[in-house]
Amino acid sequence: MKLSVWARQRGICYQTAWRLWKNGKLPVPACQLPSGTIVVDDVPAAGGVGLYARVSTVAEKDRLERQMRRLEVYAASMGWSVIDKASEIASVTNDRRRGLLKLLKNKQVRTIIVETPDRVLPSGFCYLDAALQAEGRRVIALEEAFSSDDEKKLLQELIELYSARVLGRSGAAQRARDILSMLEKEPQER
Repeated sequence: MKLSVWARQRGICYQTAWRLWKNGKLPVPACQLPSGTIVVDDVPAAGGVGLYARVSTVAEKDRLERQMRRLEVYAASMGWSVIDKASEIASVTNDRRRGLLKLLKNKQVRTIIVETPDRVLPSGFCYLDAALQAEGRRVIALEEAFSSDDEKKLLQELIELYSARVLGRSGAAQRARDILSMLEKEPQER
């Protein structure tokens, strides 16, 4: 379908949809015909949609439920059938996340929807998407940009992980907080 029709069905301005397409952030595959018309592939390939939500700590459990709800609303607004869901409490650096692995291994899940790229990988999200596209599958992130809070939490997790491996687990979280506070104060001292 044409981009203008897709935008109208979603209740967004055509210019916004065009800007998303131009920046490569349109949540559905699209291509431009030689005539200049932008055509949107709004229907996932045969199979269904999988939803993936993740938070880093048990303290954020309420965020996990809200995150999953936003994904469900998005899938419903697109008219897609959700066949699998996974939500988990795990660090982004944990490479044995059962929920994510379950969605990636399920060949019936043709599209995986996440809230932000950092819910799946700390970096290299586009490589995962490219690998899935080679199989006729895809992964969609609703928000492409990281918030400063998410970046700070990710940095803290990475510092904590490295600190625990090098200096031992005891006190790793406190060392990470100390390093971040030192980094926040440093620009002010210049």
